[in-house]
Amino acid sequence: MVSSCAFGGLFSLEKLFLSQNHITYLGPGVFRDLHKLDWLVLDHNPLKTITRDTFIGLRSLTFLSMVNTSLLWLPDSSLCQHMPLLRWLDFAENHVGLLNYSTLKTCTKLTVLSLHDNKIKILLENTFHSLGSLVELDLSCNRISNLPKNTFRSLQYLQKLNISHNPSLHIHASHFDHLVQLESLSLEGIEIPDITTKMFLPMGNLSHIYFKDFQYCSYAPHVRKCKPNTDGISSVEDLLASMVLRVSVWVMAFITCFGNLFVIGMRSFIRAENNLHAACIKVLCCLNLVAFLVIVVSYSSMFCSIYKTGINTTDVRSRLQKDVAVANRFFFIVFSDALCWIPIFLVKTLSLLKVEIPGTINSWVVIFILPINSALNPILYTLTTSFFREQVELLLCRWQRRSASKKNRKSLTSSTIYMETPRNAEYPAKMSLPRLSLADMDNQYG
Repeated sequence: MVSSCAFGGLFSLEKLFLSQNHITYLGPGVFRDLHKLDWLVLDHNPLKTITRDTFIGLRSLTFLSMVNTSLLWLPDSSLCQHMPLLRWLDFAENHVGLLNYSTLKTCTKLTVLSLHDNKIKILLENTFHSLGSLVELDLSCNRISNLPKNTFRSLQYLQKLNISHNPSLHIHASHFDHLVQLESLSLEGIEIPDITTKMFLPMGNLSHIYFKDFQYCSYAPHVRKCKPNTDGISSVEDLLASMVLRVSVWVMAFITCFGNLFVIGMRSFIRAENNLHAACIKVLCCLNLVAFLVIVVSYSSMFCSIYKTGINTTDVRSRLQKDVAVANRFFFIVFSDALCWIPIFLVKTLSLLKVEIPGTINSWVVIFILPINSALNPILYTLTTSFFREQVELLLCRWQRRSASKKNRKSLTSSTIYMETPRNAEYPAKMSLPRLSLADMDNQYG
């Protein structure tokens, strides 16, 4: 308890902080001498009740905070009668269940009003009628189930409205028609089954909006910042906002297409020992992502077939080698599936556990993880078969032989040309030499 004379004579006091005490009662006129008081903070005191006369004398007060003071109700008469300059009023984290029109009737200077985390169930249509200067209103975390259509009609200068986490609240299409100056709107934790784009069009200055589900963001396309922008997997953000992602998506697409076309081509030109198996691989390439149950049944049938074949094999070593080869093959196939889906399951689980996941993670997952099946499975299903490897080796041997044969023919041709060309080009035609006698030679050479 605070004595009625506790603050007597403090005419020049401007700020008074009484938070986190055990004050249970403030009598009428306890602040009567605080004519210049600007701030009064009474947070975290078990007051439970206040009256209009509690604030007699606070003619200069602009800021009043009574957070978590166990208030059960607010005065029925005007709260601002003795505080005509009050601009900021914070009643968050109390137990107020009803807010009357007369409580805020003379609070014409009020710009910020917070009633966060109370037990308000009903708001009358004219509750905020006199708050023409209000800029910020917080009604979040209450029990409001219905708001009259004209509840915010007089709040033409309101810039920030928070009515989130009122789970039973029904939003009407005309609730925001008069909020032409609104910049931030919080609707988190509220289902809006009849949401429409027209509902948010009157708020031309709206730059931030907060919904329960990210799908609602598509109904406010003119809002610059909308949250949540993802549910952990899906997103309404630009998937290819980064240059790296734009380049990478083409690289991954090329690898996927090349792998599938390569397998289709090789399977078409190489005669397979099992036509049905080859046809299945072609269908797989043309992949992608068949239902999980179909995959389970297919793998089960393949294992059964391998087991039956192994029973008929008399050579234990040969059977063991085949089993190991098949196990290695299936390991890489299942491993590629795990690389694709386990990260996605992990991200989805974290999102369901309310773990904040960066929005850009969706882009990296879609571009670099999802295509793993499409890019690797066709190649693994083909390259891991001994028959295909043998056929490829055979083709390479034939190609090497043809290349060697062409090279030999070319070298023989070039050597023949080398031998014939100098003979025809370098040596002149056969000529007859003049005959000289011995006497002539003696005369010529002296």
